[in-house]
Amino acid sequence: MKAKVLMLSILVIALVVIAIATFPIALKHGETRKASLNTSTKTDKPNYGLIPGFFGGPAIGPDGTSNSGFPVAGGYGYVKIYFKNNASSPVKVVVTHDKTNQTYVAKKIPGKGSYTWLSTDDHPQGVRAGKYTVLFRGGGDGTEPVDVSWRGFTTDYRPFFSLKL
Repeated sequence: MKAKVLMLSILVIALVVIAIATFPIALKHGETRKASLNTSTKTDKPNYGLIPGFFGGPAIGPDGTSNSGFPVAGGYGYVKIYFKNNASSPVKVVVTHDKTNQTYVAKKIPGKGSYTWLSTDDHPQGVRAGKYTVLFRGGGDGTEPVDVSWRGFTTDYRPFFSLKL
């Protein structure tokens, strides 16, 4: 009798372990999603999970202008960008969506000043997916050298905006 109970207990534990390993429930940001049996690694949407897409770097332009850019993947339209003007003259920063030519940021940052842009201030549902161009104009009109440090990230999870850049 004890052997039957022991064997039954082992069988139940083994079934529970197999069920958990075979039919995972994906939890993301507190919501339950159906399990997927798709084991393909190919996907149209990058799997950033809890790690957002980071971008940025220095923008140096001795002739008065500099440009750079960053991508926004579909579904990851919450964007936070920090700009630090290292020059003593102001700089104008313009962020534009390449395909639509829509301007999302047009800000003049004073010399030695900084600015943080949150896409949710004007676009609570997130920004359009695609490539973005960031244009820097020294002096505001391209007459002064550009020296800006900038960095940012895209995410599908608004609480990441509390991350300090």
